[in-house]
Amino acid sequence: MKIYRRSEPNNNLGGSVTIDIVIEQILRNLLEIAILRILHEEALHGYAIVQKLKLLLNRDFTPNVVYPILYKLENNKLIKSQVVQRGKRQIIRVYSITERGREIFQRVSEIAKRVI
Repeated sequence: MKIYRRSEPNNNLGGSVTIDIVIEQILRNLLEIAILRILHEEALHGYAIVQKLKLLLNRDFTPNVVYPILYKLENNKLIKSQVVQRGKRQIIRVYSITERGREIFQRVSEIAKRVI
């Protein structure tokens, strides 16, 4: 995933940051809306969300990156989770978007369409 390219000056950090680092920072900021988009389509467990993000953004995100965002979205009442038993022993947490999350997703989508 890491591709080394020419460095661009970054006056805020007093050094230089590669283009890929800047792209990664922007993508991390987009993860919240990307997760809302995924859950707008269907409720999923965390691992499935990680896999869909990989396909959607063509990047290799780890659960360590995604789960804190899921918790943040849940604390902000944009998504909710439900513990579901799958089989005799496996218990999974399934995430779904709330009405508030749908409203915010719709608004952000409209803005993003105008910007991009």
